[in-house]
Amino acid sequence: MSKEVTVEIKIDAELKEAAEKIFNRMDMSFSEAISNFAKETIVQNRVPFYVKPKRKSAFGSLAKFANPKWVGLEEIAWERFVIEKYGKNIN
Repeated sequence: MSKEVTVEIKIDAELKEAAEKIFNRMDMSFSEAISNFAKETIVQNRVPFYVKPKRKSAFGSLAKFANPKWVGLEEIAWERFVIEKYGKNIN
């Protein structure tokens, strides 16, 4: 049998209470639910449900300000920068 450890987390009291009611209906403790979450994360090698990112990347946040007419000029400027810095064409 594997060794058990105690994990301490902080969670909103109302959130925990609401979740415990659901887990109890499934004959599962809060601790068992967290353990099952960890096991399923390992099986899937990812969080087993969709998590919406808290923030957009800088590119995503600034994309609305982009001018499509300038995309070509930006590509040319970037290519020139790379050639000047590294001395070769990126294509």
